[in-house]
Amino acid sequence: MPGGGNWANVFWIQVGPAGTPSQLSDAEVFQIADQLETRFVTNLAPMIAADVTITLSKAIYYQPDGTATSQEKIVALAGTHAGVTLADNVASCLSWKIAAAYRGGKPRTYLPGVETGDLLNPAHLSVANVTARITAGTNFLTAVNADHIGGAALAEVLGTVSFFTANAPRAVGIFRPYVGVTVHNRLDTMRRRLGREV
Repeated sequence: MPGGGNWANVFWIQVGPAGTPSQLSDAEVFQIADQLETRFVTNLAPMIAADVTITLSKAIYYQPDGTATSQEKIVALAGTHAGVTLADNVASCLSWKIAAAYRGGKPRTYLPGVETGDLLNPAHLSVANVTARITAGTNFLTAVNADHIGGAALAEVLGTVSFFTANAPRAVGIFRPYVGVTVHNRLDTMRRRLGREV
């Protein structure tokens, strides 16, 4: 971030035939991470100021047998939006839609690097910028969901995981695919995400 702050976003991807989780090799996990980076840069980086960079890519693979492995790599991926960047804590919010209704937090992606030219007024994004961000999020979702690993049978699906129900942990988390995206016109904040260590 221009002011030196750190930021992070987390994406959940389920891989398998007809939504069934599959056992993946380390090479396949790396391939998923590489594909996600490409989709992010192609679709979402144009919404992020050019002086904001991604420096680390980390993939955690939750295997069907309940174990997990972690891999990470140093990257240098920058936003591609040129202009005057607002403060590090200012963000826009992509709010992901799922086919379930529930109370509590909803899946969101916060994009840093909002610029003065994106604004309608000091508190809101312009209508055109909201539309551009909805298009970017929709294209990102479509692109990730079109990716495959290890052959056409292993489709990737972008979504979120429900770990709790009625204030109690689930025995097994439930994966819920994203079915669309909206963008809040108000400016958001990275809140606790700013300075988060990964």
